[in-house]
Amino acid sequence: MPIAFDNNVAAAWQVRLKAAYVLLPGLINTCIQRMTPGTIDWPLYRTWFDPAGNANMANVQFVRRVFSTLGQWVAGKTLRFFDATGNATDDPAFCAYVWMLSATPESSVSHVGSGVRIGISGGMVRATWTTKDVAALITHELVHKLGGECGQPIFDNAPGYGRVACLAKALAPNPILALTNADNYRLYLKQANGIPWIGDL
Repeated sequence: MPIAFDNNVAAAWQVRLKAAYVLLPGLINTCIQRMTPGTIDWPLYRTWFDPAGNANMANVQFVRRVFSTLGQWVAGKTLRFFDATGNATDDPAFCAYVWMLSATPESSVSHVGSGVRIGISGGMVRATWTTKDVAALITHELVHKLGGECGQPIFDNAPGYGRVACLAKALAPNPILALTNADNYRLYLKQANGIPWIGDL
């Protein structure tokens, strides 16, 4: 489970991100368990992805594949953080800006070797966020990369952040809005692991 930092990431943030990344496999594993065929936590799944749930097993299989691939990916790929402060406008509603880049700022999803680079604007992340909240935020970014590998790109479908927007996407006539929105996966992971909400987040 390699993790690395560019030189511009503050030492305090390195400590916090390392701690979050240590917790991440266990949090993901809980999600995988709740998506296990035969014992799927249907109320949880329907809340964040599709009220009809098992009416469309292809959607269920996609979400299961994302979490399973995420678990495998975290176990064997390199995750590198860099300081992205000032590189883009922070989302005031989310109070954090974490993004993945390739060599050029125009790219939103990184495919750098066997791993991924995540830029973090640490000054915008709320001090009240726990280590598990930071781990969930990392999950949000990683599913951007893994969605395409699982057969359907995952974006930030505006409005894409927070419980209000994500619950609305899950209730939309077309559940693809939730299945392809990264924050729905972050919030599923939070609820699956009993991580307390912070306001709308």
